[in-house]
Amino acid sequence: MSSLESSLKDHVSLALRPVVVDHLWGQQPTQFIFSGEHQNLEAYFDIYFKYYAQQCDLIGHESYDERGDCSPVQTHRDIMVIAQLLQQPLTRAEVRKRMSDYLKSEDKDHLESSINFVARLLLMIRIGDVTPECSRGRPLKWKEGDLGEFVHNYFSACPTRGNDRIKLEKSFNALNVQRIGGIKILWTDNLADHLRMEDDDTAVFVFHHASFLEHQSHK
Repeated sequence: MSSLESSLKDHVSLALRPVVVDHLWGQQPTQFIFSGEHQNLEAYFDIYFKYYAQQCDLIGHESYDERGDCSPVQTHRDIMVIAQLLQQPLTRAEVRKRMSDYLKSEDKDHLESSINFVARLLLMIRIGDVTPECSRGRPLKWKEGDLGEFVHNYFSACPTRGNDRIKLEKSFNALNVQRIGGIKILWTDNLADHLRMEDDDTAVFVFHHASFLEHQSHK
């Protein structure tokens, strides 16, 4: 049975998923009122943990490609410790200092990359650039202040267009937007890209991790 001390190269087992979820977002119900075949937390987060594994691969490739050595974040336990730091009202510089003490690393570039990496896992927001990543959309640049404040300021920004008079029918869904409206749906793992138009307004990004959003609603 795998544990949090296992390498990032080892995928998170079904049995360990509730432990990881509790560390990232706090203890939640093990059963959700959800219409579908996955009625338990272990299977319910299958798509999220595919994303988790992809991000683990990216942080490894970035370290080796650019520096020839490996990231100080080596285990799933390291991720959980950094995630707890990011959830506190600590500035980015303070998080980096505490990470340095914990990981026994003074390499600023590696520490900065590791902060972005764990923030992505915590929020499902594409924070910072990763060299080998090939993905449409745009990353967010978090440079200072604490993470909670940064995210709040980004999502609380006033929309450029008002929507007070807009009412949408039940038939307004992704399938009909694409079939009737001729707007291409671009599925995204980046919450910050949700509903952002692209390609001269002929395509729209849609964040498709329903299990992640459902889980956040229980917090």
